[in-house]
Amino acid sequence: MSINLEINSMREKEVILHCHLFKNAGTTLDWALRRTFGDGFIDHRDDQKMRQDGIDYLSDFLSGSPAVRALSSHHMPFMPEYKKPFHWMLLLREPIGRVRSVYDFEAKQPESSLGSKMAKKMDLSEYITWRMQDNVPAVIKNFYVRYLCDIKNSEVKINNLDIERAFQRLSLSNVLVGTVERFDESMVIFEESLKESFPEVDLAYVKQNIGSYKTDSPLSFLDDITPESRDLLLENNQFDKKLHKMVSEGQKNTIRDIHGFDDKLAAFRERCNSLV
Repeated sequence: MSINLEINSMREKEVILHCHLFKNAGTTLDWALRRTFGDGFIDHRDDQKMRQDGIDYLSDFLSGSPAVRALSSHHMPFMPEYKKPFHWMLLLREPIGRVRSVYDFEAKQPESSLGSKMAKKMDLSEYITWRMQDNVPAVIKNFYVRYLCDIKNSEVKINNLDIERAFQRLSLSNVLVGTVERFDESMVIFEESLKESFPEVDLAYVKQNIGSYKTDSPLSFLDDITPESRDLLLENNQFDKKLHKMVSEGQKNTIRDIHGFDDKLAAFRERCNSLV
């Protein structure tokens, strides 16, 4: 018994790291993580240190915060190869449909960023055209592939090697990736993947930070923008579209591999309904 206790004390703490990507239902996922872990969940907001020192800062922060079981950050350094017992978690959203949500959010928020200032001055077509420029942060320009491959320079052109590397990293055993379009299914997959390390995990949720723009199709806004801005948007997101499709196909395969998935999904939705 004493030997087992000694071994357990030597093991490093396992932590869930939520890469909270802008306008990808991350606030709802954070709500569920906080509900499960309480004070053991941290919504990390010291962006300057996270950006400046990356994984070293993150590792030191967690070493000094033994009670933390899950941490979320908008500037999480995605490094699943890092030799720590971290469970990396993120959601991808269909990249073109995400654009309208990004614009609406930036147009509403206080002028605290360049994007919010420009969104207030421009209509959606103008905003998209501006965002496609090389000297503008690539918030809606193959955003996912750039993040996953740590390509910070918005002038760098994305290629097929980048998308292959991005998908390889998402396929590592310590990475949990879901899709916004199948949010409930993603939460069930996450729970199944985490339950051995985190038996208490329960990702039932109440939707948070819901946008005001409602439509039957998230792509309907393409009919309302200029052909030039539409062509620019599609051209500069072709790799994100491919990546999202690859992840969606992988998600279908994972669902097929989980025994009794339909029953687990129904039970999950019952848990969600009980919270409303």
